[in-house]
Amino acid sequence: MKAVTIAKRLNEIFIVLALLSDGANAQSQKPQPDGSAQAVGLFAQACLQFAGNPAAVRHFLNAKQVPALSADATRIFLKDHIGVGFDASNRVTRMALISEDNSVCSVFAESVDTTAVNPLLQTVTRKAGLQLNATDERERGGLTSRFYKVAIAGRPYNIVVSTGNDEGRAFHAALTLAPEP
Repeated sequence: MKAVTIAKRLNEIFIVLALLSDGANAQSQKPQPDGSAQAVGLFAQACLQFAGNPAAVRHFLNAKQVPALSADATRIFLKDHIGVGFDASNRVTRMALISEDNSVCSVFAESVDTTAVNPLLQTVTRKAGLQLNATDERERGGLTSRFYKVAIAGRPYNIVVSTGNDEGRAFHAALTLAPEP
């Protein structure tokens, strides 16, 4: 499938997810603490749409005026890797997007329904015409990690989705896209 077609479908899906999230907030008396749609939407719009192109990920986020993470926060997320961090937090959840120079792209979200993240990702990729293949699931240290393979514009990628509900955990979901070595 052409990259332009995938990008168009991802954009349409992101708009629907955003409308659903805003609608849920507008209809309820209490703010919804779930950022699942925002996290998966950001992952689709930045990481999947611009897979393998960190410069395009960064240009997209800068064009949307997403601010950079602080230098300290960027160091924490990147550890010994080279890249750029963005603070994509919104009124629903704190989020960070990390764009590494090696084409790895990750979204971290604080307030999510951990049971909704994987199904949303599966729906988004299917509607974008991408075939997401589950390969493994592991539990460790309060996190459940699901591993997927996907081809984007003919290039193979790995996706890892880690979720956990521990109160002391700063982020409850992490979605990472990495090119296969």
